[in-house]
Amino acid sequence: MSVFERVGGTPAVTALIDNFYVKIMASPLVTPTFAGRDISVIKAHSVAYFSSALGSGVAYEGRTILQSHTGLGVTEEQYNAVAAMLVATMNEMNISADIQAEIVRVATSIKAEIVGH
Repeated sequence: MSVFERVGGTPAVTALIDNFYVKIMASPLVTPTFAGRDISVIKAHSVAYFSSALGSGVAYEGRTILQSHTGLGVTEEQYNAVAAMLVATMNEMNISADIQAEIVRVATSIKAEIVGH
């Protein structure tokens, strides 16, 4: 069984992303990065990306992570804050430690494509 299935499939990944973005959009450190952007579109791409990366079996067909973050100037501090928000969201949703580890692995694997571009 894939991590995607174990976490609860599309409804669970969607809930995770929705709750995660509530935290992101409440953060004065991170919110400026999203100025002028359609958050509903970003959330939809996030659900599609994480679903694919966690083994949904559906290929992610959006822009690359690097393309999506080029020009945003995301700092290490912002990345770390967002990573902490992701973990806090997973804890609040009672996502098991083994599934959290896989989700963090995915987020960590794309860090170089997010920070400093």
